[in-house]
Parts: sequence; C-alpha cells; structure tokens
Amino acid sequence: MTEQWLFQTLISDNPARTPRKPGPLILTTGGLDPGQCLWVDFSPTATRSLFRGFARGLPVWAGPVLPEKAHLSFRAWESEGRTYYEDLSTGSVTWCLPGVGPSAEDVPSTFLRPGCAVELRMAKWPLLESAGGRVVAFFEGKRVLVHLPDFAIDVLVPLENLRPLSRGRLVKFTHPKTNLEAYGVLRRAAQHKVTGDFVYDVEVSDSGGLASLTVWPGDVDAGKFVGMKASPPEEYLVYTKNEQQAFFLSEGVVHEFSIHFPLSFQSLNQKLDMGQVAQWPLLVYLHGAGGGSFLSYSKKALRQEGTIFAAENFIIISPHCKWKWKQQPQAWVLDLIEEFGKVPYVDPTRIYLTGISMGGMGTWQLAAQRTWLFAGIAPIAAYHDPEQRRQIAQALRSMPIFVVHSSADGTTPLEPEKRLYEELQSCGAKDLRVDVGTLDHCHMFQAYNNTPHIYEWLLLHRNEAFPEARRFTPDMFMKP
Repeated sequence: MTEQWLFQTLISDNPARTPRKPGPLILTTGGLDPGQCLWVDFSPTATRSLFRGFARGLPVWAGPVLPEKAHLSFRAWESEGRTYYEDLSTGSVTWCLPGVGPSAEDVPSTFLRPGCAVELRMAKWPLLESAGGRVVAFFEGKRVLVHLPDFAIDVLVPLENLRPLSRGRLVKFTHPKTNLEAYGVLRRAAQHKVTGDFVYDVEVSDSGGLASLTVWPGDVDAGKFVGMKASPPEEYLVYTKNEQQAFFLSEGVVHEFSIHFPLSFQSLNQKLDMGQVAQWPLLVYLHGAGGGSFLSYSKKALRQEGTIFAAENFIIISPHCKWKWKQQPQAWVLDLIEEFGKVPYVDPTRIYLTGISMGGMGTWQLAAQRTWLFAGIAPIAAYHDPEQRRQIAQALRSMPIFVVHSSADGTTPLEPEKRLYEELQSCGAKDLRVDVGTLDHCHMFQAYNNTPHIYEWLLLHRNEAFPEARRFTPDMFMKP
C-alpha cells in the first residue's frame, strides 16, 4: 500500500518541469565493435574474473564478463614482476601483445612493477591529476596500463606521467606484521636497504603512539576514497549491510564517510555495451546531531517506499560530520562532493544535497558556498544562522530548493525559518517549495522514507551549469 505524503505545501514558486526518468543516464560513444578488438583474459593476474579489450593500442573496455561477439585471443600471466601473454590459439607465450605489448626496453627495471600503487601527473586530463592507481602492465612506447579504483576504469599513460604516491597521502595497506588491513599516512618513497626494492614508508597510529612501517607498493590502496569499492555489497536492502565505510583526506585531516551504491549498480554495468557508461544521480545526506548514515536510520525505514526508491536510484554519500549543532559546517564535505563529481559513474549534473536538523543547517550553508556543485537542495527540519540569512538567500536565489518543516517542531521552530523563506523570495528565488506538516522533530525523517516525493522533485532538476572541464565523457581516455 502506498503511503501518503505527510506535508502540505506552504510555498510553491516552481516553474513547470517535465518529469524525468529516475536512475542512471547511459552515455554512449559508439564506433566500437567487440569483434574488431583484441581481447585478453587478465583473471590469473587479478585473482578475479577480468577481461580487457584493446583497440588501436588503447584500452577500451574492462569487466568480469566477456562481451558478446568478443573473441578471446590472449591470457595474461605474471612471472617475477613482469606480465607475459599466452596466445590461446597456438599455446605460445610472448612478452608483447600485437600492437600493444612492450619491448624489453619499454619495461623499467626499478620503481614500477605490476601491482604497484602510483600517482598520475596529467596536465592533459585535469580530472586525473594526482589520481592514485595500480600498475597493470607495460605497453609499447613506454606506456603503462593503470587501473584507477576511484574511477573504476583503466587508462594507458606515458611512463613519464607516473610518479610515486605523494607524501602526506592517506592510504590503506596490508599490515606487514599482522597481514590485516590498516590505514596510515604515506611519508616517503624509498629503496629498501636490503633488497633495493622500491617501497613506501607509512606512518600509523597504534597503542604506543605513532609508528613507521615499510610497505611494498603492491600492498597499498592508492585511491582518494580509501577503503571504497565501486560496487554494492548487497543487491537488496539489508540493515547495516548496504553502506561501505571509507575515508577521505582533506587539508591534511582524515575524514570518514559512508557510501551506498544503487542496488542494480553492478548488474547494470555488466549489461552495458562497449562504449557505454552509466552515470547515476548523487544524493549527499548530512545527518543531525545524533550522527548516523542515510540507510542506518532504522530497520523499518528500509521497508518504506521512499527509502527503497532512494536506494534503487541514487548513489548516496553520508559524510560523518564532526561539528556540533552551533558550529559552522566544515568545507571538507564540499571537497569530497567535488571529487565524486569527477568520477565516471556519477552524473555531475544531478548532484543533490540534503540534511536533517543540524544537517539541514549544513545544507543551507554548504550549498551557499559552492552553488555550482548542486542541481538542487532539500533542507529537512532545518535551522539557519540569522546573521548569515541574507548571504544564504542571495547565494541560493537561483537554486532549486525543497524545504520540509513542521509547525509542531519544538527543536527547530518553524517561525524563525519563515524569515529565511521570505528573504529568498525577496532576493528573487524562482524555484522554492516549502512543505509543512505537524510531526514532532524526532519523526521528521519520514520526509525521506514514507514516499519518494522529495526525490522525484529533486530529479526534475539538472545542473547544466556544471563546468564542462570537470565532466567525464566515455571517450576522453580513449584518444592517443
């Protein structure tokens, strides 16, 4: 049975908009025929099912299932830090893939080996500047195939565009003593005193204070979203099981966030044709003073129509906000959102910010600082700083805004908030909606979970002003 929206519209200054289909936008570059590509099985070197396709010497596809019409030609193996290839038609082996693989002089003797964590220097592709990745193989012309975990793609880059990970970078690594996952800050790249191998020195905190560990680059996770995998842990809603915990470094400080990938994220990717990319809308949720992530609110909420809709149609990020309810929200959240706007699986024209109570206050203030990031915002049971009222209203006068509040809210009363709505209108706001109900403050999360109303409204809006230079296109890394 469909639940009812529990709020009545107080203000509706919204232009008419055409409803849009929820879920991902499929971008297509075209011009790629799987039958004309060179296909290689990298599963033995990846310890999982992984196939890669190459066209004109460039990587054009990678995934766990071989596309239709694709003919597998080679299988990759590793020996003493080098990748070699088995010709599946003849059984012979070679160090080189036809038109792709390296000659002996193309493989560096030090610094880089398959599996090593590295950092990109990419003036040609600003989206990838300082991106962390892992070396897959070496190709002709001193080029290196690198997998980028944050972007979930492979890129082929010149050797000179790679460098060791930067000092001060947050990394996840396999602890050399316990063999367990650990986190630390990279202090330097060096050569091992005994073996001469390239290694990283990582600083970690333990019971005795700070300690320095020597870690092989193959044991380091180099992504900026440390600990995150671009895939859902579950394809159905299970309390506390759908969100990953990850870390992000901003201005030298480590911050934590939770992330949920749409339930069909992985299965849809496996159905895409070559040259296609699925870009999902991004919903950023700021919690109240009690903490928590979007999908950890309650078990009951996971069975409600609104929560299910959000889980099926959005990538959802829940920053772990450490500020107090009277403090200013911290700008690292905006840095995190900006980084996610670069990745292929996020639609940068559909990034939405919402928050409840203290998170609603953060929604007002953070959106006002970088208006170009967002297609729309939704403050729920929010409050604002009266001294910043005029500044917020001027900054957000062109922003699509859906406010939900309650006349029975004794924690964040409605009357002081009406002054902000009036200020927005006086500044010329043309896309403002305010809905008001009679729930108490502790039950206002129902605005999120009882119906998809708020998400459907947000999805009516796109941010076409998002800078072109910051947008991903499917073919941008497939050009020599």
